[in-house]
Amino acid sequence: MIGLEKQSNNREWDSVSVCLVIVCVLTNLSQLPFFAARSSTRMISVAAWFALALFMLLKKDFQIVDIRILGLLKYAYFFAAAMFVQALFTGIAYQRSSLLYSYFLSVFVYFIGFFAAGRIHEEKRDALANAYVISAFVVSLIIYIQYFAGNLSALSGAQYLYSSKNSISQIAVTAIVLLLIVIRPKTRPGRIIRFLLLAFEVVFMFLLRSRANIVEFFVVILMLLFSNVKARHLNRSKCMILGAAAALLLLLCVSNRFYRFFINGILFAGRNASSLDSISSGRISIILNAFPHLREHWLLGVGDYYIDCFPIAAWIQFGLLGAVVLLVSALYPMAKARSLPCSSEWKLTLRILTAAYFTNGFFECLSPFGPGVKCYFLWLLFGLLHGRRASDAQDGKREEGCT
Repeated sequence: MIGLEKQSNNREWDSVSVCLVIVCVLTNLSQLPFFAARSSTRMISVAAWFALALFMLLKKDFQIVDIRILGLLKYAYFFAAAMFVQALFTGIAYQRSSLLYSYFLSVFVYFIGFFAAGRIHEEKRDALANAYVISAFVVSLIIYIQYFAGNLSALSGAQYLYSSKNSISQIAVTAIVLLLIVIRPKTRPGRIIRFLLLAFEVVFMFLLRSRANIVEFFVVILMLLFSNVKARHLNRSKCMILGAAAALLLLLCVSNRFYRFFINGILFAGRNASSLDSISSGRISIILNAFPHLREHWLLGVGDYYIDCFPIAAWIQFGLLGAVVLLVSALYPMAKARSLPCSSEWKLTLRILTAAYFTNGFFECLSPFGPGVKCYFLWLLFGLLHGRRASDAQDGKREEGCT
């Protein structure tokens, strides 16, 4: 049994809800170049989440629920126990893995979302999404002004203008998903602002030239276009996507200069287009060199071993059992999305973010769990939605008991 924050019918903003929004904003703002250059991003963001958890514990406003409801926590418990037993037999220090740290940090964020769910109804989730998008835009705009404004000609080379591109690209893609699906202004000025924010984040994401996130972005677009969610604003989003795609294709056909800039400079990032290994920044060679280790240690793994491919990294680090648990955990939000008590737009958002972050994991070692808390919104959202279901179930049981 474990504590769950009591659900309140009061829709006014309480201290926990406000603090949750502040921590999300602070986590995004920790990606500012000032903090990234001083390697302070992780320290600020992780400290903020632990401070929020401590504050929630001090509130002492919990009810008791069955721990079996916490599905992701079950996988985390099983993973920790399995690695402990494996370490006893092999002597391998699995705890030194950065992937293990990122996994449990994501579980921790999910835990916070689960406990806060009773206070975060749909209107507050919408406000949280707005806060995320605004703070992401602030960071994106500052990075653009400092590193890209007046310097776009440098994008033709293989050198990146902004080195911490992967983390901020992930945040930009998340903001794009929220703008396309759940942020729906009711006024014409609001819709214009939404369009401008969306256009800026898309252009900025491409300028960063994080090819992993560009692939992730195309997965988002395809899933949205083929979704069967019926909503007027989603139809507008689909029309906007198709219009932008048509305009892009037209530009690629009629302008050789734009073709060279977009294909060679952005998509291939100034690398040799005839070499897949060059386009992937040497990932193909690194993965091929890892296969002898994988063949030899496929069952129990070798411990900390960094390779920019999450499924292979999980397998080679923790062995077959550990890899299966991590892969199931990574896709668990998508599997549970259909049964969660929320609007179809939020269910679609959860499914798309799960698929997008998992796609990113084919090009990075720690995604969809890290590095740091760059993937936090997926696990926070899953905790908020999953915890809402648990809270509703507990309320139903209390009503039956009273009857």
